[in-house]
Amino acid sequence: MAPKRDGVPLIFTAACVLLILALNVRAFTRPVAEFGDAAANSLLVQQAKHFTLLTGHYSRWQFHHPGPAFLYLFALGEFLFHDVLHLVPTPYTGQLPMPIIFNGALLCAALCVFRRHAQLSVPLALLATLVVSVIIGKGGQAPMLISNWMPDVLLFPFLLFAVSSASVLAGETHDLRYLAFSGMLLIHAHFAQFLFVGAIGGATVVYILVRAQRQGRLRVFFSERRRDFTLAAAIVFVFALPPLLEIALDRPNNLDVLLAYQRQFGHVRNNLGMAIGYFACFLLFVRAPELALQKGPAGVLAMGFSRPGVVAYWIALALVLLLALVAWRHTAKERSAPFLRSLTWVALGIVVLFLYWGTRIVGGLYIFNGNFIYAFHLLVWFVLLAVIEPRLDWRAARILNILAVVALMALGILERNVFRSAPQSQPDVLQAATAVPFSPFGTLAITFDHDNWPWATGVANSMMRLGKPFCVSPEWGFMFSRDNVCPDILTADKLRLTTGVTPCTPPCRYVYRSPAFSLTLYPAQPLALTSGGRPARIGEDRQDRIQRRPGNAPLVVEARVDPVSSPIHLGTIGVQPG
Repeated sequence: MAPKRDGVPLIFTAACVLLILALNVRAFTRPVAEFGDAAANSLLVQQAKHFTLLTGHYSRWQFHHPGPAFLYLFALGEFLFHDVLHLVPTPYTGQLPMPIIFNGALLCAALCVFRRHAQLSVPLALLATLVVSVIIGKGGQAPMLISNWMPDVLLFPFLLFAVSSASVLAGETHDLRYLAFSGMLLIHAHFAQFLFVGAIGGATVVYILVRAQRQGRLRVFFSERRRDFTLAAAIVFVFALPPLLEIALDRPNNLDVLLAYQRQFGHVRNNLGMAIGYFACFLLFVRAPELALQKGPAGVLAMGFSRPGVVAYWIALALVLLLALVAWRHTAKERSAPFLRSLTWVALGIVVLFLYWGTRIVGGLYIFNGNFIYAFHLLVWFVLLAVIEPRLDWRAARILNILAVVALMALGILERNVFRSAPQSQPDVLQAATAVPFSPFGTLAITFDHDNWPWATGVANSMMRLGKPFCVSPEWGFMFSRDNVCPDILTADKLRLTTGVTPCTPPCRYVYRSPAFSLTLYPAQPLALTSGGRPARIGEDRQDRIQRRPGNAPLVVEARVDPVSSPIHLGTIGVQPG
């Protein structure tokens, strides 16, 4: 039987979403030419708009995360708000409302699931959510309620995943659909979520099946809940289809790259103390764990409590915890509530898995690795509020709800700068892409030094939006997409991006120059090789004739090289008798 509908979370969450959207009107009307990570994601979003994208965003370890769900979400924003409704000035600006709307929907679903099992004031829950968002934003990070940066998109799916897991454990199989949906969103966004979703989601399903088996009604249970299991399986199949297709169609594929990464770094281990300290950094909203952990536990505490807002937050949380303990001792019904017990076990499981994962993180223990664990704060607040509320009479509850609504509006207005999107825009990349000519050979090879990749992604993305084909060397395929790798970079005209002074003499010519960077165009030049296997001598015009050796017919070999790249690397080249 379908659960009773609850419209309160929808009403209040929609009001909060509208407030945040209103605060971002100026951001939505501002032209944005993205660069860096935003441009790298937009390159994939453009593929998603043509339904050709099968993998997720790039990892700094040179593979792609499993799935493109969020990139298709951003593609929908571009299509809807820019291409169809023309409400925003640039395609990227169309992506910005989507995380706000989508996160609001996920939060609303989590509150609906929670309220089916326990009393929970929606205004107080939303107030706790905004307070956590403000503290994160005050620490220098973008509040994840509004951010479309990939490390930030996992928080609200993780919240819904934890709440729906507890609901299913408590016997509500109707929420298997939420469990499957949020779990697959997490897996699409990050490979590490296989651990959390696999362990918690798998244990949840196994537990309810074993419980039915012990009750001697497994067959009846499946028959009664067939629709719930079928819908959840269909959701998993839809999400699994793109990465499975990529594995089947591509050689090598993303899974091959991931397995190579595992072979190289699978042995890396951090000690448990580092993992505990890393988790503590999220409890204390420390922005730079990689620095705090170098100072030991005292450094983590000092950096965390150096912010008055964090101190006030923990004082408030401690007071609410004391009230919840008093309420719990005097409320036998809530003490035995299966949902709250299940949610407590899920939260403990999350902590254990996070510590285990923390011992296996490769590279620095940066904040963006674990941004999803900020959902733990919301889980704690929701549980404490649910324990306290049954002890309140209707008048006290009503007064608290009114005060929470007033505080919500005041917090949104007073901290409006925190809730405003501030996408970085670099008009130079669009102007440079506009100045780039169409290549007579069809594709320009963009070359650049490693540290200049943010500018290169910006120029490449703007070129793609303008319909100007480009390609990059194979080692950059993980960021620019393998579809944009040069099939033969030696034969392509070179578009060289530099941030320093670049000498340019014919046949080189400047395409664009600004204080930020310059673009120079190097037409591909012929190269002649000797037939005796000796290195080629390249003259001023890049053309030498091959000398005839006694007793041999002349051989004619010609290739095209990048005049700015050295040394020249040549593969096997076939030759024809002259």
